[in-house]
Amino acid sequence: MGSNKVKHLKNNTCRVIKIDKEALFEFICEKMIDNQEEFFDIIDGTVVTSHHMFDPVSGEYICLINDDRNKLPDIFDIEKLLLKIPQTTDSLYSPNRYKEITYEEIVNLIGK
Repeated sequence: MGSNKVKHLKNNTCRVIKIDKEALFEFICEKMIDNQEEFFDIIDGTVVTSHHMFDPVSGEYICLINDDRNKLPDIFDIEKLLLKIPQTTDSLYSPNRYKEITYEEIVNLIGK
């Protein structure tokens, strides 16, 4: 397969990408995984598991990471967490973008 890369656009042309909501969700998940060290202030992203949920109705997205050595509670339901947890940030690039939450707080938040 040959390379079709062109550094400059031709005069009076543009390039368009249109994707559906599933592709958009996939893009967001991959971006979060690729940048989890930066977004979650961790040193090694290979020792964590990420969990993702997107609500197409509200447009809200949640990403939660946990250390692989610590199993999430059996009651864990990311859909319930998405509905119950308030927004943590207006920007992924703000200094206080995530909220650190204990497993006990998750259980209390989503109910038993």
